[in-house]
Amino acid sequence: MWSITEIFQFIFINIVALFMISFSIINLFGKAKKLKYAYSIICTANVIWLILIYLFTFVLWKTSWGVNFGLNTFFFIINLLIFIAFNFLDKNNKFSFLKTEKKE
Repeated sequence: MWSITEIFQFIFINIVALFMISFSIINLFGKAKKLKYAYSIICTANVIWLILIYLFTFVLWKTSWGVNFGLNTFFFIINLLIFIAFNFLDKNNKFSFLKTEKKE
């Protein structure tokens, strides 16, 4: 039986992984030619992590919930840092919160 915390964490981590996959795919085919390799690594790592989420949750869930919680929290923090870093490194990314539009 899953607790509310486990269900919320599972759904949230899936959303974060899918967002980072879409973030990297959209920007991989965007204007940033220098960072295409980095975006492909982000996409590959998140696809692997999405598979590992299901492995940890449904195959190894009896081992230790604390380990799964720690891995998922680490994954979220790393993705958050990557997202923030790429907002500063790539001014042309599609999800930038640093863009300022000039109104004329």
